[in-house]
Amino acid sequence: MDSAAFTHSKKHICFLTRRLMIGGVERVLIDTLPLLTPYYTVTVVSLHGDPDPSVLEALQKSGATILTPHLPEKPAFLLIPYLSKFHYEKILKDIDYDYLICVNSAAMNACYNKKAKKTICWNHADNVEKHKNPCTYAKKLKKSFLKKLNRHYDVIWTVCDKITDDYTAAFQLKNVQTLPNPIDCGSILKKANQPCDIQFDKKYLNVVTIGRLSSEKGFDRLTSAWSIIAKDNPLARLYIIGEGILREQLETVIAEENLDDKIFLLGKKENPFPYLKQADLFVCPSREESFGLVILEAMLLGIPVITTATSGGVYTTKNGTLATCVDNDDNSLKEALLAFLKDPTSYPYSVEEAKKAAMAYDLPAYQKNILNLLEQLEK
Repeated sequence: MDSAAFTHSKKHICFLTRRLMIGGVERVLIDTLPLLTPYYTVTVVSLHGDPDPSVLEALQKSGATILTPHLPEKPAFLLIPYLSKFHYEKILKDIDYDYLICVNSAAMNACYNKKAKKTICWNHADNVEKHKNPCTYAKKLKKSFLKKLNRHYDVIWTVCDKITDDYTAAFQLKNVQTLPNPIDCGSILKKANQPCDIQFDKKYLNVVTIGRLSSEKGFDRLTSAWSIIAKDNPLARLYIIGEGILREQLETVIAEENLDDKIFLLGKKENPFPYLKQADLFVCPSREESFGLVILEAMLLGIPVITTATSGGVYTTKNGTLATCVDNDDNSLKEALLAFLKDPTSYPYSVEEAKKAAMAYDLPAYQKNILNLLEQLEK
């Protein structure tokens, strides 16, 4: 975008995020900040813990200022309305900013901050789906609190149309806008060609999945189903890239089911694309996925995809017209995997069409979108 379009002096954007680790939100920030710093002064405040060194380095290269106040983790939820906002006010009082962008639930009460000219909730999570049927008093309370809280933001950005529609309906809001996440197509294609420490044996059917090892990502679904899958498909191999709290549980299942030569936990990889490029199939088994960056990345690399029908799975595959999108349950996922592994040539979707669709999320289009949304705040 032509910088002449911005006739104002540089305004200051402050991003408030919970922590900076290797994850989807951080990758979006890494892609976003260099697109904003030519037009805005940018500060990122990471509330908890030490940032991942590679993420910190990438964000600093954008020219943004990164602050890490090391707040205590998660005060009791009922106390958040009374305590956490004072933490935020203390942290932010010395930052001269115009727009405060709160990433996910990192700053649930920062919307009460009166210093910002505009306050934005940049929501990368599907909170409506998560709290649709609250089964405990605490969850009901949290849903009620979210409803009241969201009304205090000037604008709410979500990452796909379904979440925008859900937010609008569930919280009776009129200020919800869709800002789909970007992928850096050129960088991904370049990184995919870098050397890889593992070369997949092509006599096998190599399935790759990538993400944080946590319940919502659904990797336990895969390891539990793989003993059945392996019996019908002895040449199938599953490679799981990522780290998280479920690693020990996954290792136990793999050992108990004697799947050590069928499932491989590769750990966290700063560059997962050389592994993904070698895959015969990418699978996204998530129980919850608001967008699904890695689905688009697999499509960009020309890899067939099977995903569960989360908000992100439906959105990125265009309602299952670009890749296999199955009901979000264990059996549907297992049956889709069995069908593909039985005959990969029967995959009914064009990987070229999927690649073309993924390229629509490249950085130039995203930059235009986010700058337009920021310009609207000044009207």
